Amino acid sequence: MIENIDKELIEIKTKINEKENLEHKLEAARLELQKLHAKKAGLKTQLLKEQKDVKSLEKKSIWYSFIGSRNEKLRNEREELSKVEYEYHYLNDIINRLQSEIDYYIDKINNLKHLESQYETLLKQKETMIYNNNHELYEPLTKLNQEIINLEANIKEINEALIAGKEVINALEEIKKALNSAIGWGTWDLLGGGLFSDLMKHSKLDEAERKIRDLQYLLNKYNRELKDINMHININLDISSTLKFFDFFFDNIFSDLMVHSKIQRALEQINNAYRIINNQLSELDIELKRNTYNIKQIYNQKKQLLTPNKL
Repeated sequence: MIENIDKELIEIKTKINEKENLEHKLEAARLELQKLHAKKAGLKTQLLKEQKDVKSLEKKSIWYSFIGSRNEKLRNEREELSKVEYEYHYLNDIINRLQSEIDYYIDKINNLKHLESQYETLLKQKETMIYNNNHELYEPLTKLNQEIINLEANIKEINEALIAGKEVINALEEIKKALNSAIGWGTWDLLGGGLFSDLMKHSKLDEAERKIRDLQYLLNKYNRELKDINMHININLDISSTLKFFDFFFDNIFSDLMVHSKIQRALEQINNAYRIINNQLSELDIELKRNTYNIKQIYNQKKQLLTPNKL
């Protein structure tokens, strides 16, 4: 039956579209990985230099102390080394996660390589069947099938963007929770909470910092998914700055009041990003419902076209 062949054709073509989409994502991920490796190489060179500078100054620290320098230069060099080490390990985490994503794409693509030949075989069967029964159906059926294929592809891409966006929302909620808790402990610390409140504040900041690492990866992934449906995200969220100031916290350079102020500014950025992405996910959900409705209508048209009284 033509209807059975059509159903199988749609299923295979949808998978072929999925394969092409995976190939596109694989290429984009590989390009991103190439850039990250180049950046990592530069950081590696900088890291070795900073380590060398610190070791050199550590050997001279006794002399500096003797002449009353208080090791000011050594402390500054250690701060620079700490920043570079942080950026290097942070970048390495993103590279490892991106490589896992690339391996996933490659495995999926390899499992879909056989589909083109199956699709061509079915097309020939369908063409023969339609010609033998009623070739006037060929053009309208082909048109409806193509519309179905396009809508199925759109629905799949929208769903992938929704999943990626929800992962970002979840990460933002976790960061908000950690920062709010840090603000609470920071307030208690400002009121004289003592060592315990200070330790708890820094514990929550450390938790937020780890989650911000995940957020950067998830935001990049979300942006790639949005590109597949010709959308983009516009967020004024300076992730690098947000991460960097955590280094200063643990070096105790700023006063508790300055730390408190920086946490609040970071929380404002996170809240703003949350609102933007949440609104965008609502738009995506509306678009998903519109595509789902349209595809049901087309299936109804196709069913009417294939009813016995039309053959």
